[in-house]
Amino acid sequence: MTILAIDAGTTGVTALLVSPVGEVLSTGYAEFPQHFPADGCVEHELGEIWAATLAATRHALTWGDVTITANATTDKAPFCSTAIAILSV
Repeated sequence: MTILAIDAGTTGVTALLVSPVGEVLSTGYAEFPQHFPADGCVEHELGEIWAATLAATRHALTWGDVTITANATTDKAPFCSTAIAILSV
């Protein structure tokens, strides 16, 4: 099985397709904007993060024909999350 790893960071989303032995097969990256409503404050729009997640994932999935068979999500902090999906290639 191939693993799709998705990391939503502060300024963008990275998606990786990883082989069962840990080899990175394909990557995707998409940035999302930061909004500064006041000095020292930064905000993100969920819809923009989601759009970047879809774009990065689509790019990573251009590697080959894969089928998602399961997924798991973990949330590390209020503004930073990682999702992992197990794929069948």
